[in-house]
Amino acid sequence: MTLFSHFNPTRARSIVAALGFLITGTASAASIQTLAEAHWEGINVRDPSGPASTGQLLSSVGPNGTHANALQNVNGLAAVAVDGASANGQPGNTLLARSIWSETFTNTSGVAQSYEAVLSIPQIALFISNGRTIAQAPTTNQLMAHYAITLDINGNTAFSSTALLHSGDPGHVLVKTGTDLGGVKDPNSIKYSFAPFGGTANLGSFAPNASFTATYTIESGIDIPGFEVSASAAIGDPLAIQGTGITIQPSAVPVPGAAGLLLSGVASLVAARRRRRLG
Repeated sequence: MTLFSHFNPTRARSIVAALGFLITGTASAASIQTLAEAHWEGINVRDPSGPASTGQLLSSVGPNGTHANALQNVNGLAAVAVDGASANGQPGNTLLARSIWSETFTNTSGVAQSYEAVLSIPQIALFISNGRTIAQAPTTNQLMAHYAITLDINGNTAFSSTALLHSGDPGHVLVKTGTDLGGVKDPNSIKYSFAPFGGTANLGSFAPNASFTATYTIESGIDIPGFEVSASAAIGDPLAIQGTGITIQPSAVPVPGAAGLLLSGVASLVAARRRRRLG
């Protein structure tokens, strides 16, 4: 009885907050890398950077007026963009930009803990021009622009969204897989803009002291086997450092196990004290 003779609700709330902090504690170590790659009119160049565990990486290549840029920040901010035009009809003109963010988390809370990824994807754009490709029918000879976003947890896919825009006979085709981020066509060109996306992906529950590795990959690419044609693909803007972001955090869950029992015990004792006062 002496313990609760000066029961303070504010102090009780602070105890609960402290318990919540202990329950959701994690430890992590990050790694980042970027890749910009071009196979363009007989020129083959690659700019791989990383892996690194601090700062920011930018890979960039630009043969014959084209560009491929990939940016990755250790805090999860990333952007990729490619843009190119071809006049000579040479097959195999491709650009690719890719960034990879990987982080290992350990559940140090002492109880099973669920985790989620908070995703922020502000802008995506795919474009192919009108023009004549070398051959419309074979997939390898179509004018293409694509993006891909994937989040893997210990090698298993927790989130994915991809879209491929390619030339057709006649017209064009947009193929989407995974989470559908929309895509609105510009009335004056074959360009699709995707609305900003913000959401969470459930990563599952992990036992005390269990570790998991989250790998977040974004890429954009184009393939231009044609005459007087162009294409572009981008997730964010790497040169203006605007792009997609990711945060891994414990999910909001009811207070489990011992903490819940403690709170129910506190409530019972307070109720008993009130009944004695009324009696």
